[in-house]
Amino acid sequence: MRLLEKFNQQSIALNFLLVVTIGLFFGQLVFGLINISRNYQRQQFGLHKKASDQAYVLSTISGEYILTYNFLSLETLIQSITNDAEYVYIVITSKDGTPLTSSIDLENEFIKAAASHSEKISRVEIMQALATNPDILEIIKPVMANGSEIGYVHLYLTTKPLVARLQGSILETFVSFLALLLALIFLIKRQFTRRVQAPLIGLGTVASQFASGNFEVRAETNAGKEIREIQLTFNRMAEQIQVNVQELEKLSYVVNQTDNLVVICNPQGQIEWVNEAFVTKTGFSLYESIGHKPGSFLQGPETDLKTVAYIRGQIAEQKPFNCTILNYSKSGERYWLAIEAQPVFNVDGDLINFVAIETDITKKREADIALIKAKNTAEAVAQAKSDFLTNLSHEIRTPMNGIMGVTELLNDTGLDEEQASYIEIIEESSDRLMNIIEKILDLSDVEKGTIQPDILALDLVELIDGVVNSFEEEAAEKQIAMSFLPSDMALAAKHIQSDATLIEKAISNLIDNAIRFTPKGAVAVTLSAEKRPHEHYEFRVDVIDTGIGIHTDQLKAIFKSFTQVDSSLTRAHQGNGLGLSISQGMAEALGGQIKVQSQEGEGSTFSLIFNAPLAENPATKKSDPEVA
Repeated sequence: MRLLEKFNQQSIALNFLLVVTIGLFFGQLVFGLINISRNYQRQQFGLHKKASDQAYVLSTISGEYILTYNFLSLETLIQSITNDAEYVYIVITSKDGTPLTSSIDLENEFIKAAASHSEKISRVEIMQALATNPDILEIIKPVMANGSEIGYVHLYLTTKPLVARLQGSILETFVSFLALLLALIFLIKRQFTRRVQAPLIGLGTVASQFASGNFEVRAETNAGKEIREIQLTFNRMAEQIQVNVQELEKLSYVVNQTDNLVVICNPQGQIEWVNEAFVTKTGFSLYESIGHKPGSFLQGPETDLKTVAYIRGQIAEQKPFNCTILNYSKSGERYWLAIEAQPVFNVDGDLINFVAIETDITKKREADIALIKAKNTAEAVAQAKSDFLTNLSHEIRTPMNGIMGVTELLNDTGLDEEQASYIEIIEESSDRLMNIIEKILDLSDVEKGTIQPDILALDLVELIDGVVNSFEEEAAEKQIAMSFLPSDMALAAKHIQSDATLIEKAISNLIDNAIRFTPKGAVAVTLSAEKRPHEHYEFRVDVIDTGIGIHTDQLKAIFKSFTQVDSSLTRAHQGNGLGLSISQGMAEALGGQIKVQSQEGEGSTFSLIFNAPLAENPATKKSDPEVA
């Protein structure tokens, strides 16, 4: 390790020369070794082929000798082959491995080595010893006679002469390469010093001045092509850095002037930098914060632990996160922050920072809490109002039933004309008061959300026709024409499954409202239907009047309880502001809605829209409402 450090501390020229020398040396060495290896492989292949060929010839002619037991002639043939110095041992065995004949030179170094452990050694042991010797090449060929194997020819050759030639070739290659290497080193050193080392030293001097803060300094561009490109690149980099420093100074000023808290953390979540707003809000200086995780000194007893766990998890997974959290300043003051944090990655995709922009939302949080409290209070008041109206309505209904009953009895006591007129006034007032009580009870159910539709089969056309007929007398008193017109599709699909009571109350309130606010003219009720999937239909009941109409700006307010577009209308038309609110609640309970179209002075159209499935037609026992 120390040797490597000393090497890195040397001049670039020396390092370059060492690298080039080592590279050339090992390159040439590898190249030479590859060539020598290839040459060795070629010679080894040649030796192997030569031995294989001779073994094949020997195996071909040995069959006749073996069959005639002419082993003496076979041994003479083997001896003629072993005169070659590369052959160590040749033996012919039977099919079961028993040596039949061989030629052996007991003075051969490999034979001596094989027999060194015993004065008396068999030919089989010699074969086994030679087969395991790495310097021996063994060739085995079968001896064939009449298409069957009757024995084997074993040739054992030494590769030592081949290795000796290889070593000589390596030595020659190394000596010639060393002479060439020294010449190249001298030439490379001379050129490198003049064209690389000197310009780089100059560039290093300029870089040192630039690092010291002299952003105006630039490198000379008088070197060779490659070094000149480095010098030009350095100058471009210097110009860009100078621009970036100026921009950074501006951004730093802006970040320090913002009211948001800015925190930059390392990949482990430890603070590296904070702006002035952070220092002002938390009371902790930059030097007190650096190296610490924000949560280690800003979180307190009421900080949400789930939020803390979420932040830690996102940082561990290198993911962005948004959250709100309760922190504590150095003085113990509580404050709420909305944090938006983003991870910053380098070009290699490695996380280098987390940048968090934190907004103080303490006042907004307090306002939201106050708003929630106000909402809860309003809901409680509304519930109390609803309960009060419900209880009051029930309490009033009992004596009203008594008054109405007694009034009905008085009618049968033979009253004079004046007394009868008084009783009629009482009855009208009682009916009106009971109507108001019923509406208050309906409104209470709407506001509580306790309406549960009672779905039964009904005839929608008959139901609406009955509701319209119930208002004919009242309309006639005001000389208002009443009409009901169902469409062909509605007539075909009139048998449905829905809540008759809810439909009747919703339409009744709309008609009552139309008559009440129509001084003269007409009130028309229409019914249309449109087929929907799965044997469902969308029904639309339009209540159209020619009354006083409603100004566009007041349309949204008319569905609020106890609300009319003009308080003077209450006196003129005796309205209580409950009908539309109740109708809307009934429509919503049916899964529908109330829509309105109106223009001041030109009348209004209120529409009840709801869906319902078909019911079995009791007359035809079929459900085919399609109209041709």
